[in-house]
Amino acid sequence: MNATQPPTISGAQDLPPMIDLITAARYLGIGRTTAYALAAKNALPVPVVRIGTALRVPTVPLLKILRIDC
Repeated sequence: MNATQPPTISGAQDLPPMIDLITAARYLGIGRTTAYALAAKNALPVPVVRIGTALRVPTVPLLKILRIDC
């Protein structure tokens, strides 16, 4: 998936176990700035894991909230 193409259900099923916050934001239909703001407030509807300076989102909870079978 690249930044110009919208995410797809078939693409979601091929995601790795953890994805970056920006990719998760695209699936949630929100922008980068909003995603970081919500993550800072712990207000995203999915868990966010900090690994060093990177923010990652577990794929399974994301797919569940989007009602995509994995």
